[in-house]
Amino acid sequence: MQFIVTRLGLTVFLLTGALFLQAQLKITASISPGVIYQNEYATYRVVMENGTGVQKISLPPGFKNFYLVSGPNEEFWESSLNNQPTKKYYAVNYIIQPKISGKLSLGSASVSVNGKSYTTSALQLTVLNNSSSANQTQQNYPFTYAQPAQDNTREPEEFKEFILKKGDDINKKVTANMHLVLEASKQSCYVGEPLVASYNLYTRLKSNSQLQKSPSFNGFSVIDLQQPDDYGFTRKTLQGREYNVYSIRKVQLYPLQPGNFELETAILNNEVQFLKPEAAANPNVVYNLYNGIGVNPKDVITEKISLACKPVIIVVKPLPEKDKPAAFNGAVGQFNMSATVEKGTMSTDESGKLRIAISGSGNMQLITAPEVKWPEGVEAFETKLTDDLNTLTVPVSGTKYFDIPFNIPKEGIYTLPPIQYAYFDPGSSSYKKITTAPIAITVTKGTGTKAGLAHLPVNSKEPLSPLNRLFQNRPLVVTLIAAFIFTGLIFWLRKEQRKEEIKDALLNEQEKIQRRQEEELQRLFIQKVALAQNALKQSEACLTGERTGDFYGTLNREFKKFLSEKLGIHREEISNTKVINAMDKMGVHHETILQAQSLLQDLDRQVYSPIATQENKQEMYDRVQHIVQYLNRINRDTVTR
Repeated sequence: MQFIVTRLGLTVFLLTGALFLQAQLKITASISPGVIYQNEYATYRVVMENGTGVQKISLPPGFKNFYLVSGPNEEFWESSLNNQPTKKYYAVNYIIQPKISGKLSLGSASVSVNGKSYTTSALQLTVLNNSSSANQTQQNYPFTYAQPAQDNTREPEEFKEFILKKGDDINKKVTANMHLVLEASKQSCYVGEPLVASYNLYTRLKSNSQLQKSPSFNGFSVIDLQQPDDYGFTRKTLQGREYNVYSIRKVQLYPLQPGNFELETAILNNEVQFLKPEAAANPNVVYNLYNGIGVNPKDVITEKISLACKPVIIVVKPLPEKDKPAAFNGAVGQFNMSATVEKGTMSTDESGKLRIAISGSGNMQLITAPEVKWPEGVEAFETKLTDDLNTLTVPVSGTKYFDIPFNIPKEGIYTLPPIQYAYFDPGSSSYKKITTAPIAITVTKGTGTKAGLAHLPVNSKEPLSPLNRLFQNRPLVVTLIAAFIFTGLIFWLRKEQRKEEIKDALLNEQEKIQRRQEEELQRLFIQKVALAQNALKQSEACLTGERTGDFYGTLNREFKKFLSEKLGIHREEISNTKVINAMDKMGVHHETILQAQSLLQDLDRQVYSPIATQENKQEMYDRVQHIVQYLNRINRDTVTR
């Protein structure tokens, strides 16, 4: 009865805990600010609290009334209490600009989490007409000419550029005054050595711009450096003329493999505003247009122009094979390493912790834990990774911490040998090694260890016990021992004979069971290989479909399901860090690990972007198929061996 009550109580506790955890999932949406002018911007934000396994975010239907200026931009963070994480957050932000004025209803966003769909609250944004307020605050358009004039009597040289005169060719005027330029910080580097690629708009005209085709960076791991709300500009000279320069996209790239790689072109759609000749006669109108203040639409001509930049070839050199250390695992940059134990003296009752810290700058996001050669008698457990990285620096800088718990069940003095780590320094084009000092650990006996029994000396003066007197009669002792051995031998022989009879009786049945088990294992293995080979079956069916979103969502889902099964990671816990660590333990080549990381980033960007690109579908499918086939090949080779 007590057992049943205990089981019932445990069931109620687990059900209550499950309902409590489910109640912790919270999804909210917000728009800020709530009132803007038509030429201003708002941030639409969706936040998931304790929401893991986010598969897709469907934006509100009211987004059709807005230009997408930037996004999706992802954020991850945790809240903690007493150094213990309490809540996890995931957020997606979109910077938008209204196409029309009025009270615009955005509606509700739909979020798919672990196969279930959740709906956010409906939102509304009030958009004021630019010309309805003479005292509105001046706002700079993103990627537009907006160098304020000090007064309306001075006419800068740029005034004439956006005044359309009779006989002017609009295309020639745009070609002479607007340029989309791809600028790379270097055009030759080593594998793992970062470079910065900037897509910049050089303009002397007034325009609203929208990125139509964002470049894909095949062969590189990508870190965005562009802030979503950074619409500032700088003044630069190009071919002897001054321009306002706006950053369209700025990324930090880490080459994944050697070869020649093309940084693709970007296409920028522009709505360029020109002032009509008759309106240009009024200096106030010119001043207002020049400074971003609203003018009568009848005074301007708007022309839609597309700009494209020239691609740039990056030559990626392989890391030298000569003098490559055995401890090298792909780290490129400049690093330091330290190792400490939580307690230098501990008892057998306690557990210890080794912390390895690798700090510096380079491809930090791909650094894995160095090998530790533990002394005999030390039992180590799974490594926990934490990091403190600044991804906005070039290269990425900061520190990675690897915490390894361990137990030592036997007292003594143990010495942890020096830990070695190797990296490639692109500055000196050479490999370098860093080594920690040996660490001494003193282990004392804990209270949980039972003390041995003391052996008391025999007092010869005391009278002999009956047992001692018995052993003084040697012939009798020998006879008794012989009889005991003979009886035990007969008992053992009968037992062995019985075991042989049972063994013979069960042999045929065991052989049948073993054959059935082998056949079942073979069937399961063939089924598993077949499923892995068809891991992208649904994505392949969607490849020729017209709905891009369905394809990218399906491809993302199937790829992560494949990685979950292949790498032994729970589907809800799939992340770049866990995939990298699991692949590294499996022995996957470093370049393939980097390709998988870049691929996961690109898939998330396509799934959560409201405007998925149609032309990249086949390319994205081929990249996923390459990783799938590679991991299947590793699996088959392992089984064969």
